[in-house]
Amino acid sequence: METLTSHTGKFFEATMASIGLLPDGTTGPYKTTFAVLADTFAQAESLAMVMLASDGSDDIEAQAIRIAPYREVLTSGEHGKFFRVRVKMVTINERTGKEKNSFCSYLVEADSTEMAQRLVNGQVIAGSMLDYEISSITETSVSECLLHNEKDSGHE
Repeated sequence: METLTSHTGKFFEATMASIGLLPDGTTGPYKTTFAVLADTFAQAESLAMVMLASDGSDDIEAQAIRIAPYREVLTSGEHGKFFRVRVKMVTINERTGKEKNSFCSYLVEADSTEMAQRLVNGQVIAGSMLDYEISSITETSVSECLLHNEKDSGHE
């Protein structure tokens, strides 16, 4: 099975507009979204701008920066798509005996929704004593994960 690297912390999604080289070889305007591990909005914006400037892009502008709905990103460096995987975990309240559902989201680098599901099942949740189910898998517009102030890594 493929090895993933886990990055945990506060992530931002930074959507940037710039003028640069398009896939067809011409120069023109385009937008790209980054998942950025940073402490502040300013750090997230700065890292995204530096990344685009290093690629030779001009007229870089932050279109939107928001706190991401996930705190863990799983990357392999081998795939071009990112999927948001939402996992429902079922726990039982020891005092009342009632079931409680809690949700956790991951951003997973994969080629397809099936691959993202396989990676989460095999490397994130494998060995867990909790009852769980993947409640949704959605392809995102994130094109790359930028790590400014990495706090943790693992899941090998």
